[in-house]
Amino acid sequence: MAADPACFTPLAPHTYISGLRVVVAGGDRSPHPVTTGQVDADAVHAYLYGQCHALAQAISEATGWEMAALATVDCCCVVPYVAPCRAAPVGANVRACQPEHVMAVRPSDGAFVDITGARPADCVPPGYRAVPMTAALAAHIATNWAWAAPNVEVARTFVEPLLNSLSAPGSTVRAPDVGVWARPATEEG
Repeated sequence: MAADPACFTPLAPHTYISGLRVVVAGGDRSPHPVTTGQVDADAVHAYLYGQCHALAQAISEATGWEMAALATVDCCCVVPYVAPCRAAPVGANVRACQPEHVMAVRPSDGAFVDITGARPADCVPPGYRAVPMTAALAAHIATNWAWAAPNVEVARTFVEPLLNSLSAPGSTVRAPDVGVWARPATEEG
């Protein structure tokens, strides 16, 4: 039986509605299945390990909030006292090898907002620093082979449920310390 055209409104290309099971690419190009608009364990995994930049961009588009990246304090390419870092600069005091996670910055309190919720600005994990998103850094993340291509269309379906969950009284951190947020303290600090 064919669909009645009078009862059918096609979606615009790349428009997703909540409740669809789709796959987004992880940072290592592995498939991460998610249910659009449903902030659950699958979404947390996908948006911590491969699509954080897509979600930060979607939040930024919807709210006008700035974005920031968590970057390692030390360059991961450096062998102490042997070889200096050869990674290209992608921002003020940021080299291409340092950014590891992207999030939106809530202007009312400076909290970092990602799929796990909102974290106070002073909760940067040991060994990391927060750096403002610049055009050069955004271009690097969007085009570098080490980052999955951002699927902003799917990420947009998570913005409203995520922001609604943050508007509830006392809701600061929604998920346990996972991903980059679970980095253990180092001897230096």
